[in-house]
Amino acid sequence: MTPIPGDSKFYLGYTTPRENNDLLYRLSSGTLLSKESTQAVLRIMTWSAVGYTDGIRRNMSSDERSRFATKHGASDDKRHDTGIMFDAQGAPAVVFSFFADQAPDADNYGATNPIVEAHATLGRALLDTYTHLSPLQSFIDPKKIAAGGH
Repeated sequence: MTPIPGDSKFYLGYTTPRENNDLLYRLSSGTLLSKESTQAVLRIMTWSAVGYTDGIRRNMSSDERSRFATKHGASDDKRHDTGIMFDAQGAPAVVFSFFADQAPDADNYGATNPIVEAHATLGRALLDTYTHLSPLQSFIDPKKIAAGGH
């Protein structure tokens, strides 16, 4: 970490959606941290998401929202939503990272920002599309896709 001069924050660099998805996939599959640490991080991500209703979880019931462990970030013209969607039994089903830079209406951090509205639409589509699939069916193997398999 590199301290930012005159500020109490640290500059950690930039993370791509692909890197973020890899991190969350490893977290949700239990290969990143110990079982206890994994549960603690997912609990924090789920609890913090319960109070935040814009973005990915906006068009969902309270029960549906509880199936998401999310992290939302908004700064300047950036609006990012990333997280894990769990099936009804609590198993990880989908990892997602929606990063948007150069958002229109950059001074609007509310639910009416076009990017926040798009994330809400994507969240509803994720839930409606993957709700009835098992966790094993939800993860697509890109090597099989590239090879023409299913």
